Amino acid sequence: MLVSALAVLGGVLAPAAQARGAAVPPSCASLPLGPIELQLTSGKLKLERKVGNLCELQGDRGTRRYHTILDIQLEPGSKASYVHIKESGERAHRRNHSTFGEVARKLKVGTEAFFVTSSVTSVPLPPCEAGAELPQLGPDCNPQPTLEKYTAVAWGHYRGTGTPVVVSIGYAAEAGDGSLIHVITLLKELISGKLH
Repeated sequence: MLVSALAVLGGVLAPAAQARGAAVPPSCASLPLGPIELQLTSGKLKLERKVGNLCELQGDRGTRRYHTILDIQLEPGSKASYVHIKESGERAHRRNHSTFGEVARKLKVGTEAFFVTSSVTSVPLPPCEAGAELPQLGPDCNPQPTLEKYTAVAWGHYRGTGTPVVVSIGYAAEAGDGSLIHVITLLKELISGKLH
């Protein structure tokens, strides 16, 4: 199971100044799941657990596909918090041989955003026994499909003028069941308030 991108990347949110009457992010548990399911091709999502405003959802893609895991967190946060999380993401990328990048500003995903991607392949694993069942959350023998992991984090003002927020998404799915651009698009819809 995934945990919040903020926790994985070592983030600690510092309180952000909030103007009176400023738009605040919704509870992650109140987000409409239908548009998220369509965006990520995740299968039917179900809320597995909620801690603060961190929600872990799981999608069932049937017995012949890995389940998908989606973590969403929307929290008030300062630019300093975002910078700390980004630096942690850069360190994690070097340590884990993953891919790190900044989201192009022209995509207008908050004020700033970055991503980290990685893959879990079955190549280094022992051979599968005849008739081995496909596990729910990634390969456990070789050959089995690759598990793709995407983390994207943005900082900016909720709905452009509201409370400063850090929004993070962690998504894990079988290769072909989602992509980085889908995760970044979802991040943009969350921080802009289009999806609430």
